Amino acid sequence: MQRLPAQAISSSLSGPRIKEALYSSKKASSFNFFRNGISKKFDLSLRNFSAIKSSRFFPTTIFALSTSPGKAGIAIIRVSGTASTLIIDQMTKSLNGKQSRIKPRTTCLRKIHEYGNETNLIDVGIVTLFNAPYSYTGEDMVELHVHGGNSIVKAVLNSIGKIPSCVLAKPGEFSERAFYNNKLDLTEIEGLADLINAETEYQRKQALSQAQGSNKQVFMGWRSSIIDAMANIETMIDFSEEESIDADLFANGSHYTPPPLFLLPPNLF
Repeated sequence: MQRLPAQAISSSLSGPRIKEALYSSKKASSFNFFRNGISKKFDLSLRNFSAIKSSRFFPTTIFALSTSPGKAGIAIIRVSGTASTLIIDQMTKSLNGKQSRIKPRTTCLRKIHEYGNETNLIDVGIVTLFNAPYSYTGEDMVELHVHGGNSIVKAVLNSIGKIPSCVLAKPGEFSERAFYNNKLDLTEIEGLADLINAETEYQRKQALSQAQGSNKQVFMGWRSSIIDAMANIETMIDFSEEESIDADLFANGSHYTPPPLFLLPPNLF
């Protein structure tokens, strides 16, 4: 219900109609007040479900082998944090031996050497820089694509570990930082975990849909309906002694029912 401007009321209405219009305006204002207040009450839980409104600063830079361990043609080592750019400056050089900058979000073939010892060449591989916030975690990120020999991977990881503030990532820590930096919500992270563990075609499709936010849209719709119902109920309590309160307001507040089970995403069971 739209709130009527005071000038419009005074110019077009008079007597009892003014009183009725003012009451309708007050009732609509009260509904919006209750709904906004309830929405703020749910703000903290929404942050925990979806994401926070501001990024979180992490003092450490994390790194880990992103591909499966063991011999392979290619191994990918991922780094996320403030020291990511330092790895490019202190551990890589162009093929001609010069120290040159890498453009963000582009791949570059470079020599990778030991941290603090440029003469100890480890490998020649592809280096990619992702500047914050345009990365998976929302932080500065670097990916090193090297040959997948065990000795090469071990040498690169050991060298990164020598850089101050660089620590080996715990399981799921990259996704954790993505959540705290407002890049993913909990439903998308759960979908990502299911996608990694999917073994059948149906599991893959279902997990991929969840990872892309399908469940989040369902939950947000429920949240909006519940907030509307609560706002209607509190408005009825506030105006319980008024005789002219609309019947549809009672209906909206008292007849809300949760969606039937067949509308729930199948991966919730």
